[in-house]
Amino acid sequence: MIDPGYFLWVSGISLILLYPVYSLILRKETHFELSRIFLLGSLVFSLTLPWISIPDPFQIGLEKIPPLVLLDVIYVGNKGDVPETTSNPITLAGILGMIYLAGATVFTLRITVQIFRIVWLIRSGDMTILEHNGKRYRLVRTEKQTGPFSIFNFVVLPVSLSNPRHHQTIITHEVSHIRHGHTFDLILVELAGIVHWFNPAIRLYRSALREIHEYQADRQVIGSGTGLTAYQELLMEQGIGFSIPLLKNHFNQSLIKNRIIMLTKFPSNRKQAIRDLLLLPLILIVPAFIACTSSQDGQDGPDKFPEASNEENTSASVQPDEQPMKKDSVYNVVPTMPRYPGGANAMYHFIQENIRYPAQARQKGTTGTVFASFVVFRDGSIGNITLLRGIGDGCDEETIRVISLMPKWEPGKNENGEPVDVRFNLPVKFQLS
Repeated sequence: MIDPGYFLWVSGISLILLYPVYSLILRKETHFELSRIFLLGSLVFSLTLPWISIPDPFQIGLEKIPPLVLLDVIYVGNKGDVPETTSNPITLAGILGMIYLAGATVFTLRITVQIFRIVWLIRSGDMTILEHNGKRYRLVRTEKQTGPFSIFNFVVLPVSLSNPRHHQTIITHEVSHIRHGHTFDLILVELAGIVHWFNPAIRLYRSALREIHEYQADRQVIGSGTGLTAYQELLMEQGIGFSIPLLKNHFNQSLIKNRIIMLTKFPSNRKQAIRDLLLLPLILIVPAFIACTSSQDGQDGPDKFPEASNEENTSASVQPDEQPMKKDSVYNVVPTMPRYPGGANAMYHFIQENIRYPAQARQKGTTGTVFASFVVFRDGSIGNITLLRGIGDGCDEETIRVISLMPKWEPGKNENGEPVDVRFNLPVKFQLS
C-alpha cells in the first residue's frame, strides 16, 4: 500500500507535465484519434505510475540510508524525576487529509446527483428503437429542457428542437459518439477528477477530451454526406443557450469557432502522425524520472540496519552485552506496524515511570536530545538497541536501559500477513528547568 500523499504528488505532477505535450504538439493537428489516445493514455499512465516500482538510476549500486521513523519526543525533567510527554494529535498532514477527503466527497456527490438526473431524464422520456447504419440504438424524446446528447447506447433528443429537418444530422452526430465509446472516456476523466479534484490539469483534460469528441463526431457527420455549409449553419443555430452537463456528449458543448476551424482544416499528413508517435516514449521518461526520484524509502522492501553514528559522545558501553543483536534485514515501514501492549500512550507512560535524569548530568547541567533506535523483532521482543546521537553524562545509557526494559510488542506484519522485524527511532529530550 503506497502513501496517499506520494500517490497524489507523483500522479499530479505527471498529469501537469503531460498536458502541455498535447497542447503544443497535438492540439492543432487533425489526428483526432491519436490526440484522444494520448489524453486517455496520460490519465491512465499518471494514475498508475505511483504503483510502478522504478529503480532510481542515481541509487543503483549505492547503499541507501533508511529514514527515521520517529516516535513522539519524550521529555525528561528534574521535577520529582517525573518525565513528561507531549503529543499533538492535530497535525498539518491530518488537516490537509481532512480537506482532501471533504473535497473528494463533494465532487463524488456532485457526479452522483448528475447521474441520477440523467437516469431520471431518460426514464421520463418516450423511448423507441432507432435503426442507424444497420445497428440498433435507443432513442429517447424528452419534453425536458436539455440539448441533444448521447450516453452509452441512448440518444436523447428534446421535443422542442426548433427545426425537425435537422434531426437526422443530429442523430448521426450522437451515434458517432456512441460508436467511438466516448462515454467511457468521460467516466474515466470524471473518476480522475474525484481523485485529483484540486488539480487544475484535470479541467484541461476534461475540456480537451470533449473537444476531441466533437471533432470526431463532426467529421463523421461530414463523411456521411452532410454539406459543410449546411452543417456549419446548424452548429451556429443549435449552439446557443445550452448548458454542458456532466457525463454526457453534448451536441453543442464545444466552442463553435474551433469546431468550424477543424472542419475546414486540411488533414495532417501521415509523416506528421508518425513523428508524433515517436515522441511519446521520450515524453513518458520525464514523469517516470519524477516517480523514481520521489520514491518512498522504506516501502520497497527491507533495508539493512544502519550502524550507530561515531559521535564523540557515543561509547561502546551503551550496547549492553545481554541485549539481543540480530543482523537480519529490517523494515522501516510495513502495512501493519508493531504495537506496544495498550497502545502508544501506554508505552510513553511506561518510559515516564522508569526513566530518571542521571545525577551526573544534573550536576553538570547537561541537556539535549538523545536519539536511540531499536528493533521490534518478529516475535515481539526488543533488540538491536543503537545510539544514533547522544549527549553523554549518563543520559545515553539511561535511554538505552529503559528501552531494553520494555515488554514484548505485537509484531509488525508485511503485505502477506507475515511477522517481520521493524525499526523504530525514539528521541528522548533531557532538559532542566
